[in-house]
Amino acid sequence: MILSAFCYICTRRVVLYAIMSTQRRHVTPERPVALHTAILPEYLNTGICIENGYVVLCSAGTATTEINFRGFPQRAGAVNLLFPGDVNMIRDASPDLGVEYLAFTPDIMHEAMIGVPSPATIMKHRFLDAPAITAMTRALFASIRTSTCFGRAEDMRRIAVLQIRAFFDAYCTYLASRGLSESTFSSRGAELFARFMALLTRHYRESRSVSFYADKMDMTPRYLTGVVTAMTGKSAKYAIDEYAVMQMKLALQDDTRSINDIAWEFHFSSPAYFSNYFKQHISVSPQHYRAHYGEEK
Repeated sequence: MILSAFCYICTRRVVLYAIMSTQRRHVTPERPVALHTAILPEYLNTGICIENGYVVLCSAGTATTEINFRGFPQRAGAVNLLFPGDVNMIRDASPDLGVEYLAFTPDIMHEAMIGVPSPATIMKHRFLDAPAITAMTRALFASIRTSTCFGRAEDMRRIAVLQIRAFFDAYCTYLASRGLSESTFSSRGAELFARFMALLTRHYRESRSVSFYADKMDMTPRYLTGVVTAMTGKSAKYAIDEYAVMQMKLALQDDTRSINDIAWEFHFSSPAYFSNYFKQHISVSPQHYRAHYGEEK
């Protein structure tokens, strides 16, 4: 889970834990954009939903990152872009795995994308392992480091928007130079999978049924399952449940909200049904999960 899944190396083991509050500490109202070089813990081999924007550079070691259930090999120099709502996981991490990452609030991400020639191209090609992109990323980090260390939060935000927008613009230009365009998909399956993930990030509270998403895509549930399986090696039902459960875990980590309210938010017919669904996938009840999370904070 790179790039939203960050690692902590301890006695040559990488241990990761997915905690929403950890993500929130990456940026704060006082620092809406921030660079991090420390390697933080998250769940290893457990997906997490991203709530901020990230530009992540693998600085050392190797791993496999899953971004929206698709695997990408990581090595020193690889660059990953993460968007709010993405699902990420890291596995097979080497003991020396290291990352550097720029974190910024969703509003900065949104504003930085305004005016970029081809936002869909960036969304599609969010992983690159190319010297030019590595150099661009290091330059962005250096610029952010020197230009946002002074001034007020609104100054940091304004400067960051301009710099990140310029980075995205150059990123698009690089992709165009390689013959990659917004309308070009490697396959019909890739285009359909992108549509499925976009629908999932919008409707995960509303439904966990394959039929629901298949209907919105004007296809049969069997066909949709075939598309998702071909692209990820996992079924459509697995992807839907995995994404929904990640979001439920994040909701449960906010102890200002009642479990009953969370059950209604996710359109369960009763809190008992929510509890059964959650326990089926996590092996513990929502109450137990919340209590355990509280002990770890």
